[in-house]
Amino acid sequence: MSTKNTNTPIIILMGPPGSGKGTQAKKLAAEFGLKHISTGDLLRALDKDTAADPGDKEALAAMKRGELVADWLIYKLAFQTIRAAFKNNQGVVLDGAIRTVEQAGEYMKFFSDMSIIDQVAVFVLDLSDEEALERLTKRRVCTQCGELISWFQETKNLTACTTCGGTLAPRADDAPAVVKERLKEQGNAALAPVLAYFEQHTTVKHLDGRPTIDKVWEALAKEYAAVFGN
Repeated sequence: MSTKNTNTPIIILMGPPGSGKGTQAKKLAAEFGLKHISTGDLLRALDKDTAADPGDKEALAAMKRGELVADWLIYKLAFQTIRAAFKNNQGVVLDGAIRTVEQAGEYMKFFSDMSIIDQVAVFVLDLSDEEALERLTKRRVCTQCGELISWFQETKNLTACTTCGGTLAPRADDAPAVVKERLKEQGNAALAPVLAYFEQHTTVKHLDGRPTIDKVWEALAKEYAAVFGN
């Protein structure tokens, strides 16, 4: 595979829950000047936007009532953010935004319509569902500021929040039974057809998600340089 050689890369970061996507996406964004885009951040920003489209707000309200978040809303928010980033000559890293083959197809169509599909690469943080279960059930949240502390070798012995010093506690929705259901929907079996789709349409690189944060980052940065020539 030839190097893409672009200053505005599109990185799709994938992996099961607990694989460290959010942690590594933030590091990619900081190191290479990329816009970090996550579904959760997009929805939280919409919730706070008093000038947002009323239709978007209603779709968000439906989600809060327990309905599934509408795909069209995520596409709208994500595509707007990507266009804005590219207008500023800034690449993007998508963190857990694509979970189905249909969603993958919509994103790739969008990239094709923008004539930027050759700038796309998928990086996969490989982690078994068993290891994901352990990480997710052991992570904690700060009771003061809400910072989520993922369970890694570097963080498992923390006794206070690294952001504000607040008390750390387990999350109610990280109970084993809840996490097992989440892994049925977002774990490796669910990811397999999406990755198979991307394998047919763009560059896909797998990385071992088991080591420490720094070791995974070292491997990820190396792959980034190999693919994008930076």
